[in-house]
Amino acid sequence: MIDLVGEYCAAMRRMPLSAAQELHSTFDIPWRSIAAACPVPTRARFTDKARSLFEPDEDGGAVWVIPATCVDPARPEEIEAVDPLDVVRTGPIVDLVAFHPDRRNRFALRIGHAVVLGAVEPQCCEPARVKVWSDIGDWLREGCHGIVLLTPDDHQRGRILRRIESIEAAQPAQVKAWLALPEYPAPRPTPVFAMRAAA
Repeated sequence: MIDLVGEYCAAMRRMPLSAAQELHSTFDIPWRSIAAACPVPTRARFTDKARSLFEPDEDGGAVWVIPATCVDPARPEEIEAVDPLDVVRTGPIVDLVAFHPDRRNRFALRIGHAVVLGAVEPQCCEPARVKVWSDIGDWLREGCHGIVLLTPDDHQRGRILRRIESIEAAQPAQVKAWLALPEYPAPRPTPVFAMRAAA
């Protein structure tokens, strides 16, 4: 089993302050996003033909890695939170995401468990329009507001988007296509383990 937190913290311990300054000055990532998402530079390689998964590799390409946090690990499509930025900062880590601000709309996951990056305010009482980003760099530049869909499953993308009252999308035609898909195939059930009290 991969120790996501340990792997991420090891990369963070090696990060020089100049790397954060580069994110800010070269890639226009605001300090509040750097403090919230804590991107760390590392080197990695793809581990599958689809180039959707990665693993650390000192001989690999240069990437930035951030934790993929969530509202509720048992309900991966849940995106509503009273404080969405708090989910980014301190939510449960379900995966790591590798990306590079120079390579638009491209990312890879460490284990393939994350389905969405970010969270949204509760979708009631005329909530603010939610930005749906296709690029992690753009999401960071906007202060980690809105979401980035990480799942490759178009049906799951549609189910997540249907939870949002009003959408502002970087790729509106693509979002409309996902919303038009039927609900099914249904999400895989999450295993539930009962705990028995010791006799």
